[in-house]
Amino acid sequence: MQEKLTTAEKRVPLTRVPAGKKVKVTELPMGGGSRGRLAGMGIVPGVEIKLILAHPLKGPIVVELDGNTVAIGHNLARRIMVDEQ
Repeated sequence: MQEKLTTAEKRVPLTRVPAGKKVKVTELPMGGGSRGRLAGMGIVPGVEIKLILAHPLKGPIVVELDGNTVAIGHNLARRIMVDEQ
């Protein structure tokens, strides 16, 4: 019998999402400066984003939201928690 995953179990860092997948930002567990930078790009809890490209060797992560493409550094992207849909 397959068990339903809880919300916490579905939550993963953005860096673990495969390219082409749409996800919902659920949590930004970081300081105010980083959170403010992300908010300036439109990345806030509740927004849906699509991972376009994850560069190898911990390079930037490229996402699309509201028709715009945004690049996020790997260290910042790994702290963005998302819910896989």
